[in-house]
Amino acid sequence: MFKPKKRGREKLFEQAMLARKERPAKRRAVPGESEQLPWVSVSLWMAFLLVGGYVLLFSPMLMVQRVSIQGESVIPSEEYVNFVESNLDNAYFGIFKKRNYFLVPSKEIVGGILERYPLLSDVQVERQFPDTVSLLLREAPALLRWCSGGPCYGVRNGRAVLVPYSEDDRYASSRLSVIDESALIVQVDTVLPVESYLEVFRVTRDGLSRLIGGEVSSVATTPSRHSDELTLLTSEGWRLLVAVNRPAEVSLGALSVFLDEYKKDHPDRSGLDSIDLRVEGKVFYAESGQSTEEVEAKPGKDDLVTPPNKEDSKKKKKSGE
Repeated sequence: MFKPKKRGREKLFEQAMLARKERPAKRRAVPGESEQLPWVSVSLWMAFLLVGGYVLLFSPMLMVQRVSIQGESVIPSEEYVNFVESNLDNAYFGIFKKRNYFLVPSKEIVGGILERYPLLSDVQVERQFPDTVSLLLREAPALLRWCSGGPCYGVRNGRAVLVPYSEDDRYASSRLSVIDESALIVQVDTVLPVESYLEVFRVTRDGLSRLIGGEVSSVATTPSRHSDELTLLTSEGWRLLVAVNRPAEVSLGALSVFLDEYKKDHPDRSGLDSIDLRVEGKVFYAESGQSTEEVEAKPGKDDLVTPPNKEDSKKKKKSGE
């Protein structure tokens, strides 16, 4: 029997079906499999972050082991080290140790030290990776206080502030106080624009001590915070009156000229009772049991007395000068 010829369309259909069977079969998706893959990736990342966080926050290799102190102070370095160590021994929420390099409470340490040691004018905390904390100290030339019929106050931004620990005996040589004899009431945060009194006292006291080669009292007096004048007492027994509204260097220059002239006729200053520099260009002085005399004293540029640099004075002390 004769087989009928296949039509052209049937041949094409068979060829197409054959080619389709030879193609690689597509992978069938398992139900829920596409949802599981992202969670696996997320879980791996979470595990990595947890391990990394544990290493950063709890690893003994990142715990502060050394505290160094830089800068000179009347307080021994060991005391500052102990203060920092006591702060580092605490923990945040009882879990995260403040001793960790990344969790060192710098602001807390700075605030506590400035409150506990009032002679410090600036404190900075620096970290050296991986286990060192350095404390950079800067000390003010003097601990200045204003006393007026009650406790003594410090002055910050023109207002009265309490100065905790200012009575510490270790500050005896640095503590300078101005007593307002009018006893005008002062309280915390009272407007107290007396920075010029305190600074003039500090500079004048340093310069006067060098001029006479003797001690000057760490306490000065003023009739009132509105009087623009100060009285200093020397170890030789005589008083020095200066104006606050004039640079201390100018007054010291006039005093230097006067003392040179006074020395020509007097073997010493034992007879002096007071020297008054409140009038610019003139010196009024009085001797024991005698009336006040006036002397003109206008210092030149070479006669101006400038205060010593604090670092230079420290070097002299070290060298025994």
